Amino acid sequence: MKLSAPPGLSASELLDLWEARRLNFYDTFQRAANDTEIWTAGGD
Repeated sequence: MKLSAPPGLSASELLDLWEARRLNFYDTFQRAANDTEIWTAGGD
């Protein structure tokens, strides 16, 4: 996976953000899955 820093964000800041995202990935994924269920519940 290739990451490119947004303008004004240093590499170390990007890594800090990425680490925080990685640590919270499962929680974020669960929330996304729950949101998706709202839209897909009727179409299975």
